[in-house]
Amino acid sequence: MLKHDRQDVADTLYTAISVISCLKTALYPFLPFSSQKLHELLGFKGNVEDYGWKPTAPQPGQRLLPPEPLFSKLDEKVVEEETSHLGQVE
Repeated sequence: MLKHDRQDVADTLYTAISVISCLKTALYPFLPFSSQKLHELLGFKGNVEDYGWKPTAPQPGQRLLPPEPLFSKLDEKVVEEETSHLGQVE
């Protein structure tokens, strides 16, 4: 597909990155550290807060940092332990 519809692929990727950037702003109050890390991975400078409460899409050509996971995988034992606490009233 890339060989034949290069512009369509570029438009699709830009749209996906723009949506991710909007989500980082919307989720900032709930996931501030992850949103900040995503902000930096998307090539923005400063803090998410500096951009205000408005969606900000990267500019075409904006350099993205190499991708890396936002979250680490939980060990199964930790998941089981936390799940066992659900529904228990202390």
